[in-house]
Amino acid sequence: LELLSGPSGSGKTGLLLEHARRRCAAGQRVLWIGLPQQRSHLLSRLVQGGGVVGFEFISEQQLCYRLLSEARMLRPLKVGTERLALIGAALAEVQQATPMPGEARLFASAIAELKRNGIDPDGAAGLAFDNESDRLADVYRVYEQMKADAWDYDDYRQQALLLAQRGEAVSGA
Repeated sequence: LELLSGPSGSGKTGLLLEHARRRCAAGQRVLWIGLPQQRSHLLSRLVQGGGVVGFEFISEQQLCYRLLSEARMLRPLKVGTERLALIGAALAEVQQATPMPGEARLFASAIAELKRNGIDPDGAAGLAFDNESDRLADVYRVYEQMKADAWDYDDYRQQALLLAQRGEAVSGA
């Protein structure tokens, strides 16, 4: 693993694109992982010197899906408004009242942060230090129960990372 750093416009992307062109010209495949909004600009820079065969640009989400698909570990995904609605329903169940405007979004952010730090509902309960953090742990637990066998964005990222850490990740590329 090498770290390539430098200020904007210093040639980092150009250097990596040249390296990718050479690998593709040698018959190798290149898998470039980037932000979706970078795709079109990067691909137009890549082909400035002519066509390139063997280069694929994917997002982090697509990479995770590919790894999980190859491992036959995909599950239904709860995303966007469905995830938010489920958290709102969990809030309503826990507090026996309709959530306040914005409350579900706030709890969704807090639950995502807990998940990114590897904290499950039991861990959140163990960290609770006041009524509000107790409520967060309760909502998190109910949300996970309501979600059942489905995943949210944080679940599939975590599962793809665990797959890679175990050395079982195969990209199919």
